[in-house]
Amino acid sequence: MKPLLFLLSLLSLTTIAVGKTYTSTVDIYKLYSQNGKYCMVSIPFDNEEQSIFGKTEVYKVGENEPFYTVNRHFNMINHSNKINLSNDGQTIFYVNDVYNYDKVDELKAITVYVQGELFKHYTVSELTNCNSDEQDCSLLYRNEEVVNLDSSKWINHQYIIGFNEGTAEKEQFANRSNIFSHNDSIYFIDQFKQLHIFDLKTGIRLKTGSFDSNYPRLSQISRNNKIEIESIKSPSKYHFPSLTNGKLLSKALANNLDMVDMDFFDKGSKKFKRYTIIIDGIIDSGGKLEIIELKTDSKLPKQKISDFLMSLTFDIEKIPSKLEKWRFDEHFYFRNKSKSQARKEKRLAEIEAQRAYEERLTKDSLNGVYIPQNMEECFIELDSLLKTKDKVEMKSLPSKDDMILYHHGLGTSLRNSWGLWGGSRLQKYFNSRGVYHPDSMSAIILEYYHDWLNGKSKTWMDWEKENPVKKG
Repeated sequence: MKPLLFLLSLLSLTTIAVGKTYTSTVDIYKLYSQNGKYCMVSIPFDNEEQSIFGKTEVYKVGENEPFYTVNRHFNMINHSNKINLSNDGQTIFYVNDVYNYDKVDELKAITVYVQGELFKHYTVSELTNCNSDEQDCSLLYRNEEVVNLDSSKWINHQYIIGFNEGTAEKEQFANRSNIFSHNDSIYFIDQFKQLHIFDLKTGIRLKTGSFDSNYPRLSQISRNNKIEIESIKSPSKYHFPSLTNGKLLSKALANNLDMVDMDFFDKGSKKFKRYTIIIDGIIDSGGKLEIIELKTDSKLPKQKISDFLMSLTFDIEKIPSKLEKWRFDEHFYFRNKSKSQARKEKRLAEIEAQRAYEERLTKDSLNGVYIPQNMEECFIELDSLLKTKDKVEMKSLPSKDDMILYHHGLGTSLRNSWGLWGGSRLQKYFNSRGVYHPDSMSAIILEYYHDWLNGKSKTWMDWEKENPVKKG
């Protein structure tokens, strides 16, 4: 049984985006209901394009106080029509066709919030019956063959599609207006060119039918949401602000732990045992920290560190007041105050690391992941892990050299999960044959897997003969 973490690491082969994308600015936007009586203001707390950290307030137009708040940010990905507010202001219908992720309710393809609470959600497969094992699944219709990238452009933070000459008006509409709301109904066109109609107030799907037969009516009622956007330069996420007393957080932590803070890039620091603290948290308008995640070296007092962090007050001068809060994520490094003791700890840590490394070389699984013994077992594992559509795509490549396309996606997953960096029996297999760099190991696996997929199931044996086990 393969653990979820390994399977998730293979998602880079699919259309689901789970990686992080950062921006130097963030947008606070105000989006209106169709009748103009209500609006929602969404404020981000970080600059990850797929993050939900933030808050959204819903107002009756003309009033200064929101009548409810949603404890999340709704990212306006490419177009404001993906966010819709009902005419009574009670419901937010959000389409996340870019960064959707089935394992987390808030990140599913469609989420519906009523009075600030998550009420309903849908995955792409639930809505379109698309089999992600057999094909790339996406929610909204897009025909890349008719899109002209040269004439496509960003206007007011929204992506306006340009089309190749001769593209029919109906086809342009299906691409340009693949989602919109009208009179508290949501209309969207899926990748199979089916039309789905939802009740905006309840989030319930009312009807599914053919886009072509409904096009005449859709062309009469389609619209774009009214939206107002304010762009603000965002602070760096990777550096916590100083404390109100002027101290750096690294120095304050060092004093609290009776240790010395270290510069990761200082060459001299390599002589000492290094202890790591990773802090991911949000600083509010009062300068107080809300911890999202705290990771510490196992030998450090985690609860003491947590309590200390919660007692601090940070300088919020660099956090724009309109953002209210901001998320920070930083790594900190420390050593024993005594240099001689820090060197001794380093030597002991190296002995322990070597012992753990040698033990990893004998194990048939690491962290619950089966470790192949040779290339044939690699291919058998890949056959069971990869989706059919990905294997078909790989098999169709003209040459095994073209498998370099998977070096950073699947290749990274193999290097990490199969212990090609940290030690494993598969690493030992390659080392014994004169291959020492993990990049080279994964490249060999992928190249000969192309042969395997194309019926050349024995060529890996030729590689073994050409690269025999080194003596000694």
